[in-house]
Amino acid sequence: MFVFTGLAHLSSNEGHVYRLTRAADGPVVATRLGRLPGAPSRVRQAHRDGATSFLVYSGYRNERQ
Repeated sequence: MFVFTGLAHLSSNEGHVYRLTRAADGPVVATRLGRLPGAPSRVRQAHRDGATSFLVYSGYRNERQ
């Protein structure tokens, strides 16, 4: 299982991807896989091959997103 985290607020815009694993009768462990160039949004696992797609919020330029 994967977890996408992020924050896009005021001057912050960051995100990370974690993998959750659990050994038998053990605690759940979150391992950070990598940093994203911005906060993730629209995370979907809708592909037949099991691939996950997501958008990364990159912010605004002037008044355009």
